[in-house]
Amino acid sequence: MYERNKRDLLGSTFLERFTTFFYFMPLREQQEWTKRERVKSEILWKNFAPSPRKKIKKNVIFGDFYANLGQISVDFAILSCKSYLRVYEQVKSLAIAHASLNGRNELCQDDVDFLMSLRQYLNNPSAPNESKIIQFANEGRSQKDICLLLNMSPSTYQPYISKVLRTAKLRGLLAI
Repeated sequence: MYERNKRDLLGSTFLERFTTFFYFMPLREQQEWTKRERVKSEILWKNFAPSPRKKIKKNVIFGDFYANLGQISVDFAILSCKSYLRVYEQVKSLAIAHASLNGRNELCQDDVDFLMSLRQYLNNPSAPNESKIIQFANEGRSQKDICLLLNMSPSTYQPYISKVLRTAKLRGLLAI
């Protein structure tokens, strides 16, 4: 399976197992972050008493949020071009971690809102059309239609669309 994934999916099968978030940090935010890190490195940590750790609760109760996690996972899988089952496990883990870190043992709307705030970081900035191509293909559009919808020349862009659709099919993202 590893060799098949390595050959057919043309990517790192280890990194594919994680939800990848993309974020471009503006220059001002980079400068503030650098300044904060420099101040942190100058602090003598041995002068501080360790803070008591918050107990993380296990056995988080999902309640009525199973359906929401499923819908979010489908959306995230298409946006990140990853396998649905892997993304579902990651979304579930993120929701459990958020609830646990906030001291709750059941999911609430706040956890779903947190997951939705991550949506904007799932699209790869170096290949922003991948999720659009998969969405158009799921709508039943042809490769030529997809090229025209993305304002690309069918003669040059169709091989890229074929590659994206082949990868999406192997990962189970296409309904076709």
